Amino acid sequence: MDDPASAFRSPAAGPRAATGGAWHTLRRSIKAHPVLLACWGLSLLISCGSMLALPLIVARVVDSVRLGDQALIILAIIGTVLAVSTAARFYSVTMIGEYAAADLKSALLAHLLRMDGRFYDSTKMGELTSRMTTDVGMVRFAVGGAGSIAIRCMVTGFGATAVLIISHAQLALYVLLIAPAAGAMTTFGARSIRSGALQLHQLLAEAFALAGERLSANHVVRAFGRESYEAALFHRSLHRVTVAGRNLAAKNAVLQCVTLLALGLGITLTLRQGALLVASGEMSQGALAQFGLYVGVLLMAAIEASHAHAVLQRAKSALEHIDAVLKLPTTPETLSKATRPPSPPEVIFADVSFSHHKTGKKVALDRVSFQAPPGKITALTGPSGSGKSTILALVQRFYPPAAGLIHIGAHNLQDEPTSSTRSLISVVPQFPTIFRMTAAENIGYGNQAATRADIIRAATLAGAASFIEDLPDGYDTILGPSRQPLSVGQAHRLAIARALVSGKPLLLLDEPTSALDAQSEISVVHALRSIATTSTVILATHRPSIMMLADHVVLLEHGRVVLQGSHATLLAFPQYQQIAAGTGEWAGVGSRLQHDVI
Repeated sequence: MDDPASAFRSPAAGPRAATGGAWHTLRRSIKAHPVLLACWGLSLLISCGSMLALPLIVARVVDSVRLGDQALIILAIIGTVLAVSTAARFYSVTMIGEYAAADLKSALLAHLLRMDGRFYDSTKMGELTSRMTTDVGMVRFAVGGAGSIAIRCMVTGFGATAVLIISHAQLALYVLLIAPAAGAMTTFGARSIRSGALQLHQLLAEAFALAGERLSANHVVRAFGRESYEAALFHRSLHRVTVAGRNLAAKNAVLQCVTLLALGLGITLTLRQGALLVASGEMSQGALAQFGLYVGVLLMAAIEASHAHAVLQRAKSALEHIDAVLKLPTTPETLSKATRPPSPPEVIFADVSFSHHKTGKKVALDRVSFQAPPGKITALTGPSGSGKSTILALVQRFYPPAAGLIHIGAHNLQDEPTSSTRSLISVVPQFPTIFRMTAAENIGYGNQAATRADIIRAATLAGAASFIEDLPDGYDTILGPSRQPLSVGQAHRLAIARALVSGKPLLLLDEPTSALDAQSEISVVHALRSIATTSTVILATHRPSIMMLADHVVLLEHGRVVLQGSHATLLAFPQYQQIAAGTGEWAGVGSRLQHDVI
């Protein structure tokens, strides 16, 4: 697929991977609870039967002109059965809806976590949140409410129709003649309602994406004094949602109005004809009362079914959006097992090219070749946008290379399962993520078997132990959004500790000391040197101190390798010497060097 996000935004766009999808997940979830299904089905039949039995008792009371003890007892029994069965039906179907929503959310998260980097590059986080909240919530409401109401209306509607035909076929004909017309109008209107529901869900997703993006960047918004502007922008986005909702509500209202007017006309004609039959003595008052009550049951079933139909149409469009996401292809896997190298692996890039753009016109890497020696530190350096972070992303298998080969040890990455490759790697990203868990759990995230002693040792090496011990509960302090805040430098040190404790044979670091003070940087440098004895280290950096630490330096510009070798060897080049001393400029460094490779 050229643009994964296009299918995410439109259920009909682009090819899909052969997976079960949302419909399969929903059916499997519902079938997984046979006891609740049986309880719902039984209580549905009992409650519908009780509802249909009430008019018969009322007719007998009307004909006898008194409410005897026997009739009173029967009414009490029917009322009790109706109340208990309704409660059982409501509980059962509500729980089925809750389980279905939980399964859909689990399937969405599990699937999204396996998507490749291009999907996240082109998809807003607010849209993902909308799928897991608004769309799944609509499906939950449909499965746990509207769907049951629709089926109940069908049962009571068919039951009332059958009794009407049996009790007086001539009068029933007046009502039944209107039913095909009402059904045709409902079917015709459903198409327009569904298109409106799809538009409403898409606008809601865009509004959520806008709000999520601005809230996550609230410091920038406030720093530039853009609060009023962003609030107005979100208001305009919500106005578009409101307009779409208003149009959808108008379509539903017109459809319900026309349908109920048609049914009301049929019922009016029916009751008028029934009154004439009573006046002529051909029908008792009780029989007419019974007929009228069954017509009322039929009318109420039609009204509730109309409301349920509108909800089900919106739920169907929501489920189609979820289905589009679940059928997007994930990162391919193979059945082979990972071969964990017994020692730090060598990493080889051989003529690797890559572009973030599907057209390939703007390349991020252009025939990049280098070797990261095993058990050594390789520094990727160069001006911003030269391809350093992209190289780290390709090693982690977030993207496949457009051309060339990448080897870790003796294995071509494209021939290995993604999970196998990532099981060898620990990472310190440029912008570390702190999860909503304790400091100890954050550090041990990459190694569930790590002991408290391992965690403390890694924190000490990363220079994080001092500030962690000063937290309210030390290593048991809960961190993350809305909890204990950390500075950028503290978050970076904690991320370094997380990578250290993982004990993986390949360590990738993206600007690991960019947010550290001089003393913390010295601690990290010593830690990296000790790690390099058991792991291969590849890091992207601008810092001269880190470049001096490296055993091998790869200088990049515009996605190409312009110079590589040991730090001592590269010092023979005046331009590199100035950069290493912190006095040179990165811009145009490649054109100022005389040789490409040493």
